[in-house]
Amino acid sequence: MISGFPWLNLGIIFDQLWGVLPIIGISGTSFIIIMFACLLFERNPFLKFGLSTSLMILMLFGPGHYQTIDGKSLKLTVIQPGINDVEKIIALTNEAAHDLVVWPEAVAWYDTSIKKQFENKTVIGGFFTKTNDQVFASLVNTADNHIYNKRNLVPFGEFQPFGKLLVKFNAFFNIPNSNLSKGKLTQKKSYWSGLICWELAFNATFVNRAKDTSFIIHSSNDSWYGQSMPEQHLKLARARAVESNKWVARSTTDGISQIISPNKKESSKILKRGAVGSVSAEIKLNEKNTPYLIYGDYPLLVICIIILLLTALQKNKIVTNG
Repeated sequence: MISGFPWLNLGIIFDQLWGVLPIIGISGTSFIIIMFACLLFERNPFLKFGLSTSLMILMLFGPGHYQTIDGKSLKLTVIQPGINDVEKIIALTNEAAHDLVVWPEAVAWYDTSIKKQFENKTVIGGFFTKTNDQVFASLVNTADNHIYNKRNLVPFGEFQPFGKLLVKFNAFFNIPNSNLSKGKLTQKKSYWSGLICWELAFNATFVNRAKDTSFIIHSSNDSWYGQSMPEQHLKLARARAVESNKWVARSTTDGISQIISPNKKESSKILKRGAVGSVSAEIKLNEKNTPYLIYGDYPLLVICIIILLLTALQKNKIVTNG
């Protein structure tokens, strides 16, 4: 797909196999699952039974299933307004149980005066922001005006992959917000990391944002994706929590929202699709990085290169001997 959309990788489908997520991530887990399936057809008994069994044990009983966090606590509330009505969202914010409130994606244009409408609340949420002539989809902390700009934009919906060639196409179909600017890969960090909508699916963006931060905020508007996609998006958020060993506060416009712990049993209740309201939780902060956040997908890339080289050498050996 245009821009390389990495949706619903094999590694996130079965949460029982998330044991190695903190070590090699979602893509690495996908690689192991495929390798396991291939080993079942091996003639070599060691590879067929020994190595395949070892890989399955790692996935079933690896550290991803037993992570803990010993950091400081932080109380926050995630709201789900049903629609992006600013007055309704502000009302839900002022009713929130805690002083830190997370909003969904692209609620309104950001204006610092909006803070006057909050009753001693700090909001981290999705806004449109403008710098010079560039317009960004952003996550903004109203307490200190810290901003993360969305990097991975949706083709046609937020940017035109073919530049100005399809301007008339946009005008004909009346596609709003289809000319947003792309945020930089490396941006100034805060104590929280912010990801907007499908940015959560991109490994490089996720690793860059989550590394050296205490918890993750994911704001999205899944209302236009259909019925099954919000559940898939939620599962991806849960996998990222395990992958990073950091809590994920996920706020969506009309579901599915949740405050997610790396330990599934500690997560908050779910705000189901179509529900209106909020959910609150006390999370643990964790600035430590898992091996995956430190090294990303580079170890997997090295392993793939080594396997390709060994395969080429083996094939060359067979041809030479033959």
